[in-house]
This record gives sequence, structure tokens and C-alpha cells, in this order.
Amino acid sequence: MGKLANKRTTKSTPALRKTLRKRSNGSLTKPYDAKKYAGSVPGLAVLNDRKSAIMERIDAVQDDATLKALERTLDGASHYVLSDEQMAELEASHDRFLRGEAKLFTSAQMISRVRKAVRG
Repeated sequence: MGKLANKRTTKSTPALRKTLRKRSNGSLTKPYDAKKYAGSVPGLAVLNDRKSAIMERIDAVQDDATLKALERTLDGASHYVLSDEQMAELEASHDRFLRGEAKLFTSAQMISRVRKAVRG
């Protein structure tokens, strides 16, 4: 196969070259077939199925905020991390609290407010 490690096997043909991929050193090799080797590595088939399902879901996303959250998650941050705008709002609220300008609520009042907000 032309530049394969064992040159004595067969000659390279244009059709064969299309199925081969180039290594970093310039030699040709057959591409890795995950399905072919899935049975030899425990859990690989399940992992590949999960990856495919996730990629399909990502492809269907049309919302910029969801994609940004996904990017932050893949970068190592959770999408529960506050944005710069949210941090500024939190700091402003904390400053109002320190100046004594913020309204304080008891635990029972907060539970009531949250339940009311959730009900709409």
C-alpha cells in the first residue's frame, strides 16, 4: 500500500488512497473505525452513542444563550456561574445592604415570596 509500514502487501490505488488518512509524518493509514473496535473496549459503544445523541441535540439548538452556556460548561465553568452583569447587580445590592438602604426579609417572608413568584 504505497507508503504503509509494510510495502510488500499491495500497491496503492486512487480508490484505496481515498479511504486512507494521512499521518503527521506523511505516511498513510486506515482511519479508526470506532464501531469495529467497540466490542473490544467496554463501554465504548455506549459512550459513542451518548456523544452522537449530544451532538444531535447541540445541532438542533437555535438559542444563543444556550450555546453560550454550553461553551462555558465545556470551558470548565458551569452555566451556574454569574455573568459580569449579574455580578455587578449582586455587588450593587450588597452595597445597598451595607449602607442600610436594602429591605430585609425573614426566612418565612422569603419562602412566601419565592412561592408566590413560582406560582406566577
